[in-house]
Amino acid sequence: MTFDITTYGAKAESGFLNTQAIQQAVDCCSQSGGGRVTVPSGKFMTGTIFLKDNVELHLEHGSVLLGSPDLEDYNALDAYPQNYSFPPEQWLGYHLIIASNIGNAAITGTGTIDGNGRAFFEKNPIFDNNGIRKQISETGEKKVGRSPVNWRMGCCLAEDKQKLRPGQMIVFAECSNVVIRDVTLTDSTCWTLFFHGCENVRVSGIRIDNPLWNCNTDGIDIDCSRNVVITGCIISTGDDALTLRGCCKRLVDKTRICENITVSDCVIRTGVNGVRVGVGTGTIRNALFSNLVISFCGHAVEIQPGYNNSAGKGVDISNIRFCNLTVRNAGMPVVIHTGSEHAASPVRDIFFSGCSFEAFHGILIQGTEKVRHENIGFDNISVRIISAPEGNYTDEYNSEPATEPEYFLRVEWTGNMYFRNVRFQWATRDPWWKGPVKMDHNENLTIGSDCIFPERGDV
Repeated sequence: MTFDITTYGAKAESGFLNTQAIQQAVDCCSQSGGGRVTVPSGKFMTGTIFLKDNVELHLEHGSVLLGSPDLEDYNALDAYPQNYSFPPEQWLGYHLIIASNIGNAAITGTGTIDGNGRAFFEKNPIFDNNGIRKQISETGEKKVGRSPVNWRMGCCLAEDKQKLRPGQMIVFAECSNVVIRDVTLTDSTCWTLFFHGCENVRVSGIRIDNPLWNCNTDGIDIDCSRNVVITGCIISTGDDALTLRGCCKRLVDKTRICENITVSDCVIRTGVNGVRVGVGTGTIRNALFSNLVISFCGHAVEIQPGYNNSAGKGVDISNIRFCNLTVRNAGMPVVIHTGSEHAASPVRDIFFSGCSFEAFHGILIQGTEKVRHENIGFDNISVRIISAPEGNYTDEYNSEPATEPEYFLRVEWTGNMYFRNVRFQWATRDPWWKGPVKMDHNENLTIGSDCIFPERGDV
């Protein structure tokens, strides 16, 4: 059955709030046994919509669901049991679409869901909305200097420091059998698409388009979810494009873990991480990332059991594979570290193969004396070392420019690690490089005879 939102009073009129009409269409669809709720061509402003069992929200070509600029139009902070806020990052638990403990739900179509982040984020003082650098006055507050690795185009947070801004734009919490297909998700207020404690999820052919300078606007976050397939997506965003997380403390079922994930054939442009694996105290395991094109990132891949020096052992991470990654204009193509001095969980069984990296800041594989990262391999990898960008600035998330590393590949406190057919090419005269490789405190480290790590020399 099909339920058109205009039948329930929705209007594509400027300033008209359609929350009630859309919710009524969703409720009637679910109560009738399920079907399709259609959003026709036009721009429909709305507050929070609660998706229900057996409902497909279908956005027809030319349709837009636009988030309201008024926080009063969003859900209560206790609207569902897994909800939370994070004021240190200046966002609260308000969302545009919420699906909590439901099954057989979908969001499809060639229309757009617009989070209206421009109504909540401060304006970028360095770049205009098209990414063109503005003139910086001599008395400007921002410092000009060598680029940091992350947020090279700036880092913007909530414009209203008292009311803050909405959190994740679309949330699925402890749901099963979810499909997201073909839609465009744009200008999110925080993480764009969040799966928390879900099972059997398919995401295909979607586009995520957020400003590169809006902080916390992750693309797709997979937290304590299993059996997830993501394919054929285009993601451009100001924070982590794809994440695997193991944070179960807010779930009703705290036994859920993050496992059995495949991500393939995606194009990514991001201000921070292309892929980030970590956060929480649970488990992340059995994932494959293949055929990804990642550009402009701070880190193409970052793996860390602990996060931001948080307390606790961190998350257990194992059996993650990265195949056929093409990385261009990155700060660091690969970073594997503990993430917190308190983290006691090692990273195990991480493998890279058939990858091409271009970067200016280096590769870091770093455990500690008490926590060695184990069984990590690089096979058939080409690396082009380029010059660092110039002329960017510091901000409250990057209080100082990134320090220049002295060696491009740094490996410390690992066990059973290997490099096979790994080849470096220097394409920079940046003066801080002392050499290609520095390795300390490793056990059973193997470097194949087919590896090429030349000194910089003259370029």
